[in-house]
Amino acid sequence: WVLFAAHCVAGSGNPADYKVVVGDHNQNANEGTEETVGAKRIISYPEYNRPGRLNNDIALVELAAPVKLSARVNPVCLPSSDSDVPTGSKCYITGWGKIKHPGSSHPILQQAMLPPNHEFWIRY
Repeated sequence: WVLFAAHCVAGSGNPADYKVVVGDHNQNANEGTEETVGAKRIISYPEYNRPGRLNNDIALVELAAPVKLSARVNPVCLPSSDSDVPTGSKCYITGWGKIKHPGSSHPILQQAMLPPNHEFWIRY
């Protein structure tokens, strides 16, 4: 499974229309670490797509085949739902989305650190 922003897969909703690329860093270059896998199933959060809001902008994509784990492809380790995140922990978000609005997506994978009590996590 891969976690996506729901707006990235809100087009046709047909898994056959989507391919997932793992191991990528620079979308403008073939670095030899990329692997492309088809999508088997897409599940968007039911509360997504309220008019005028981007809340609940989350979806899961089930991959059609397993991916090969590597230095660039690893599963995300998440705490259990009843765990407290210790004060001072660092949480990271990554993606190729816009780095300013209005603007275009960035071709190099971006990363930002947000503390666990940041407004971003509370809102989303």
